Amino acid sequence: MRRNTLPYPATVILLWVLIALLLVVRSRAAFRHPALLCEDGTVLLAHFFHHPTPAALGQVYAGYVALLPNLIAYSSIHLPLTQAPWVLTYAPLLLAALANTLFAWRRFRAILPSDSARTGICLVLTLLPIGDAFLVSNTAYSIWNLLWMLILLTYAPLSRAVWNNWLQFAFVALLITSHPLSFLVIPICIYNLATRPTRCDWLMNWGLLAVVISYLATAIVITDDQFNNPGTTLIDSFWLVIHRVISESLMGYRWRMTLHLAGDQTLVAGVGLVVLGLLLLWYARTFRRLSISHHVQIGLVCYFILSITALTVLTRSASSPSLWGPWELRYFFIQQKLFWLLLLVLGFRVLARQPVWPPRALVSLIAAGYLAVLVSVNWGQFQTSPADGRRLAQFLQTVQTAIDTPAATAREFVLTRPCFDVRLQVEPGLKRKDTR
Repeated sequence: MRRNTLPYPATVILLWVLIALLLVVRSRAAFRHPALLCEDGTVLLAHFFHHPTPAALGQVYAGYVALLPNLIAYSSIHLPLTQAPWVLTYAPLLLAALANTLFAWRRFRAILPSDSARTGICLVLTLLPIGDAFLVSNTAYSIWNLLWMLILLTYAPLSRAVWNNWLQFAFVALLITSHPLSFLVIPICIYNLATRPTRCDWLMNWGLLAVVISYLATAIVITDDQFNNPGTTLIDSFWLVIHRVISESLMGYRWRMTLHLAGDQTLVAGVGLVVLGLLLLWYARTFRRLSISHHVQIGLVCYFILSITALTVLTRSASSPSLWGPWELRYFFIQQKLFWLLLLVLGFRVLARQPVWPPRALVSLIAAGYLAVLVSVNWGQFQTSPADGRRLAQFLQTVQTAIDTPAATAREFVLTRPCFDVRLQVEPGLKRKDTR
């Protein structure tokens, strides 16, 4: 197949900017009125407000250290307090845009040779209603986009420029130390060591393995009560993949949730089982025609979908509303993106062998209509309330005023919310660099 040539790296930078703009337009309230909902206000802002020192970067929350989100929060608190929400909201936006741009890099030509096709896939993955506003505007939840980048960059071939590889190693090491599931890339490192015998690949993958092991040993806290019965994990994981990965990816969260609340799971399960059956049939029929690298790529997609889902079930009740109900879309974010990436790559490979008219044109028209319907139906899950942002701005302005006018006694300020209250205590005579 002929490779389409694109101006590089200018095109990738423009794609990154375009994707960032698309994300802002879709969740504009979250970026016009930063609210620091969930852990961003309660954990990150409050923790680094009270502990504005580098030693606080090692804070453990929910059993692990997320180094990059901690770095973002630490940096934000050294600005005037009223500016911190903008940093904690726009930093994850830039990371999400980068995550959605990576597949356009030339290093992924081994998966899909056409540069324009990979660019199109990046745009489609951005527009698809996967996740919600929190995953692009919340620093604590940005770890899921970091995990997506970790998976792609660990598999991607190395650059010919040595300094690029050093930068990649440093960035990937930072990604590893920012997500508790980063150990899942160990099989990719082992595969790379077995199939890429160059010195750079050897150093890169052994180095990444060392970082993973060090992170597991020093930055993750495991307790016995974190795990559920492993005996039913695989069965529960299979049905969650059918419902929340395959069916929800194709139907959209809103339609799946409507059927779930109506107590009708038959259609949801039916769609997932039929699609899974068709994919297995296609794989069986094309098994001998696929290259080893294609088998490995399909295997890795299945591995990450099943392993992330199984670990989610293992650490939570399989009947929990967080897995079946209207919350916690982040737990299936990576799996849905991988599923769609598989479908889109297969679709482009098939269409590349077809004439432009009518197959390509008709399929493109149908796909565009389908995408438009999915986006419009699920638009609401990417919206936030501007009122939350306004309340936070007023609260932080009050705290900033208290810092600028020291009192004789400590004062605690509380922003009350339905959940995740924000509590900031101003000590007497507080003079800190973060109030400049």
